[in-house]
Amino acid sequence: MSDLRDPNGPLLPGHDEPLASEGGRRRRKRRSLPGCLAVLVALAIVAGGLYYAVTRGIDWVEDQFADPDDFAGPGRGKVSFEVVDGDSSAQICRNLKESGVVASVQACIDAAAADPESPGIQVGFYPLKKEMAADDAIDVLVDPAN
Repeated sequence: MSDLRDPNGPLLPGHDEPLASEGGRRRRKRRSLPGCLAVLVALAIVAGGLYYAVTRGIDWVEDQFADPDDFAGPGRGKVSFEVVDGDSSAQICRNLKESGVVASVQACIDAAAADPESPGIQVGFYPLKKEMAADDAIDVLVDPAN
């Protein structure tokens, strides 16, 4: 007598298909590679966007609370700087930055605002140096002897 068993499982009387629950064998669907790849690419884009946003946010917060750039020292070389009639302190600080005397406009404005009792800056030419600390540059500009 030959073995009448089906290799896929036992047959019920009157049925030509094997039982699905017998032996726990079910056919699994194969996941498609393009679907998994699309999910991975989407996750990589989201992770990259989050990284970019977080680093930009941290830089912005640091800029808000950090001191403005300023040179440390008396400077080097010589610059003849002119203050023109009608220049505001902000304009003078922008001109100092453009001339290479101070590192940042904000450091210069902060230095000018630090001494409210100063006599002010007069129109004329002033002997300054390149890469001076903003406090030193403002001290030269407000000194009546200059």
